[in-house]
Amino acid sequence: MTLSQAPAIRGLQLGMTINELFTIFPANQREEFDRAEKLKSAELPPNYGFTYFRFPVSNYQRNDQFTGINSFIIGILDRKVVNIQAYYSQIPQYNSMSQLMEGITRQFSLPDFKQWPGYSANWGNPSLGCDGFRFKTGYNGYFFIELADLSYQKVVEERKQADLAKKREEFRW
Repeated sequence: MTLSQAPAIRGLQLGMTINELFTIFPANQREEFDRAEKLKSAELPPNYGFTYFRFPVSNYQRNDQFTGINSFIIGILDRKVVNIQAYYSQIPQYNSMSQLMEGITRQFSLPDFKQWPGYSANWGNPSLGCDGFRFKTGYNGYFFIELADLSYQKVVEERKQADLAKKREEFRW
């Protein structure tokens, strides 16, 4: 699977613009100001274009679309979605990790989970690396699914190193 084939989580997709995201999670006037400030500060070091937003689902009218999800944490690079973490608060009870993963792979049309690195019949944090993105599941207080564009961390690191090189070159002893 390629980045363009990455699954969506309830309508949220890697590569969507910040405007598309904010249409799904509208803001009041104060939140709009905070979002604009956060996006401005993302452009500066040490962020190098990256920031993230947390969206508690209960704060939005569209929460029927997000039934069972507590919150999203969405990573943004250059005003595009590069990371989506969905934290679930209400998932049905499963008899085994295999049963849970069968449902996830079927719904998202993913390859057999038993081949994923990190998969364990007991638990683990299975992760499927594809061409340009990663699909990961896990538990850290809540069950979560994460979709990540694999290139964004490299982009941020390259920008950081270029900035440091420029500062070293401009420094006068």
